[in-house]
Formats: sequence, structure tokens, C-alpha cells
Amino acid sequence: MGFPNSTDQAAPASTDSPGLGDDQIRALKLFIEDVLGITDATSYTAGGITYQTNGRLTALTRWSLKEGAAIASAAALTPGTDGNLFHITGTTGITSIASIDGAGPIWLVFDDAVLITHDATALILRGGVNHTTVAGEIFCFMHEGSGNYRELGRSIVRSGTLSSVQIIRKAAQTQVVNNSTTLVNDDTLLAPLAANETVYFILNIYIITNGTADFKAGFTVPTGATLKWTVTSGVYVEPGATVTNQSPSGGASGDTLSFGGFTTSAGITILGSVRNGSTAGNLQLQWAQQTAAVVDTFVQTDSFLLVSRA
Repeated sequence: MGFPNSTDQAAPASTDSPGLGDDQIRALKLFIEDVLGITDATSYTAGGITYQTNGRLTALTRWSLKEGAAIASAAALTPGTDGNLFHITGTTGITSIASIDGAGPIWLVFDDAVLITHDATALILRGGVNHTTVAGEIFCFMHEGSGNYRELGRSIVRSGTLSSVQIIRKAAQTQVVNNSTTLVNDDTLLAPLAANETVYFILNIYIITNGTADFKAGFTVPTGATLKWTVTSGVYVEPGATVTNQSPSGGASGDTLSFGGFTTSAGITILGSVRNGSTAGNLQLQWAQQTAAVVDTFVQTDSFLLVSRA
């Protein structure tokens, strides 16, 4: 039987003399088919490696760089073998990731808040700090062998309720307190807190009241959370007076501080942190008059709360 003038045996045979290069290619192809016991080879898979006659090489399915089936979060997370990128569902904390074949990257897309616990050997996170994910956040880990992973990077989520950096701006002045010392929850200046996460915040508010009513403010947080905050503005020091190295501060949820009233806009800046416990909830600004007086007291437009999540 004559050899075809192509490496594709479906091509018609010819009596034309092939060139030396074609002849060598055909002979090699037939030799491989004979040794492996297969006919008209278009691909061959061995040891997890697929050799294809079109020149493509696929090795260890994980190299295919595709999305695998979603994985439920677990303390010991087990990646699938059907891809490199996986959606992680559920809220169970992750303390380790099961070993995969060889060294290589995997991408995890979190659909919910999940606490990832740093381990200096098995699960190395940026800065050596535990992290609670937010919905839509993506982590890339490099498998270094033996079930040890190192974080290569993470996304910053800028949309949705829980962003890594979040700015909440009071777009309109909608609340007024008059002749009342009862605290009200500000309808804009609040930020959601996931379970077991730590956040740092800056509050900058512009207030209108008067010298009789004055103004008081504080925060509420979920049960079990540790709240710390301090006022960094609104203190007037007479020339020549001694400035002490201490700022007024609040601690427990519901604590308030009072501020002198003004008939024009006054600014108050507060820095703080919340280390939340196992109960999700909100960091909520509350405010009211310090002394009940028949005058409108309110927080003005463009006041803002900036939250950064560790």
C-alpha cells in the first residue's frame, strides 16, 4: 500500500514520490501508531498528558485554565480537578486547602463572607493577617506543594454592600431632631459588619444646632464586637494653654460624647475601629441633642463615613 502524501491518513494515496521531510513524518506517525496499538492517531493520553497531532499539548486537566464546579466552603477546602477557578459558596471559615497535583495557581471567587485564617506554613496570607471575604472577592493562591499555599493577590471589591474600601456619603439632609435628647439612628451613615471581621473607620460630619441644644453622638455595633473610637477635631485650645496628649473617646456600644453647639456648620471628625464577633450587623451612627431645646438639630449633606476592611 502506498503512503499518503500527508500526515493525515484520510488523505488519498498517491504514486508521487514524497519529499524526504514528509516521508520521515509519515514514518514516525506510523511507528507511534504501531507501538501504541492504535490506528489513525489524532491524540494520545498517558500519565495525564494528552498529545495531539495538531501540535497542542494538554497536561493535567488543571492546566486547561477553566472554571470548575462550585465548592462549598469548609475548614479544609478541597479544590476540584476540573479547573483552576472555583466559586466558593457558604460561610464556613477556611483554615487549609487540600493538596493539588503539582505546583500551580488556583483562583477562588467568594460568593459570601468567609473567614480565611492565616497559617505561616500551610495558608500564607498577605501581611500574615486573617481576612474575611466579601461577596465577589477573588483570591489567587499558589500551591507550593504538600498542601501549602501562598496568597499571590486579591481583588478589591468596589461594588455591592461590602466593599474592601467603602465610602458612605450623606447625599441629602433628611433627618431633624427638635426638642429631644433621644438618640436616633442616622439613616445614611452606617456600614455593614460581617461576622469576625475587623474594620477601621473615619467619620466626618457637619452639624447644625445651637449653644443651648448642643449635640451628642455615638455608635452601636453587634453584640460581642469591640468598639474603639476617638474624636480628632472640635477641640479649641486658648493661646498659651497646655495641650494634653489625650482625646475624648468612646468605647462600648451606645456610648456618646457631647459637642458644643453652633448656629453655623461645625465639623466633627472621629477615628475608630470595630473588631466584630460572631454576629453580623452594622456600625451605626447615632445622634441627638445634648439638652432638649426647641431648635432644629441635624447632620448636613456631604457628611461621610469611610470604612476600610482588614
